[in-house]
Amino acid sequence: MQTINVRRKPRGKGEILVKEGQKVSFFDTIATIDYLPGRLVRCDVSFELGCEPRNVNQYVSLKSGEWVEQGTVLVTYDRFFTKRVVVSPISGFYVFTSKVLGYIFIREPILLDPDKQKSSMKKAFEQSEHNQNMTKQEDKDTVPNFGIGNIIYDNYLKHTQNTALENFEKAKPKNEAGQFKAGFSGVVRTIEQQNEIVITSKGYRFQGVMGFGQQNFGKLTFLESYSEELQELEVPENLIETIIVIRGRPSLRALQKIERQGGVGLVCGSIPLSVLQDFCPKEPLLHLGHQMPISMTLVTMQKFGETMSQEQYAELKTLEGTWCLIDGNTQLRAGCKRPEILVPIHT
Repeated sequence: MQTINVRRKPRGKGEILVKEGQKVSFFDTIATIDYLPGRLVRCDVSFELGCEPRNVNQYVSLKSGEWVEQGTVLVTYDRFFTKRVVVSPISGFYVFTSKVLGYIFIREPILLDPDKQKSSMKKAFEQSEHNQNMTKQEDKDTVPNFGIGNIIYDNYLKHTQNTALENFEKAKPKNEAGQFKAGFSGVVRTIEQQNEIVITSKGYRFQGVMGFGQQNFGKLTFLESYSEELQELEVPENLIETIIVIRGRPSLRALQKIERQGGVGLVCGSIPLSVLQDFCPKEPLLHLGHQMPISMTLVTMQKFGETMSQEQYAELKTLEGTWCLIDGNTQLRAGCKRPEILVPIHT
């Protein structure tokens, strides 16, 4: 038993709801997330202004993180009887200006609040309609009028937008969308920079050899197998919010079934490299830990081809049914990091 410090960092912009010294449990909401980082959009300012990329920065007065509405003037160039402007193609947050490329980069947010999503959709449709009307006005004298074709296209576009709004209203939003859970039981020790929350507690720490995926929390559930390899038929139904523990290794079909049935993590002796390559979207030996974009966290306790030691498995078995946090963070170079299974005493 030892003191465990867990670092929980909300992904995205939001608000911290807890204070230092406050007690939290696994399902307590410790932060709200207004939006997640979306695509990065670039604006070729140097080309629009006709200037060198290194000179673009002097025309930009925006600060990093500042909100920019679609159509907002980003840069105004008014020299030598020539006035040029560059407007934002999207609504988002200003990131930075490249002195090498002469681009302004804007991050488009992925809104999680249903009302804000609907408002954003309406605004985008209105801006699209406005741009379309402006284009029609400019091209009235140069582009031939196709009559019935334009009417059909306009009606189809309007119908598509109305259908999208209706489907959005009918969709049932997730109650926990935008809510960041503590994922651990303990006391909030500190709230550090960039909204990183440190939760401390007494508990048990089990260190693995190699991990893949982000932090997840769930109930420790053990599966027995007739051989060293867990088969698909040996995996039960309904594994929602569980962290599966097996002593041997899983087959590819067993691994896929655990994910389909709602398992959030797997702790095992080892996983064959061929299974990892088929299951993971990226090369596993090049994308360890948090770099692997998978929903289920994988932790191996031994090297390739080996099973979990009897002593380690028996120690984990005593904690069956308890809630824990599993972290796949792995780094093999300088500043070596290993994946962990963290079990607080009071769950």
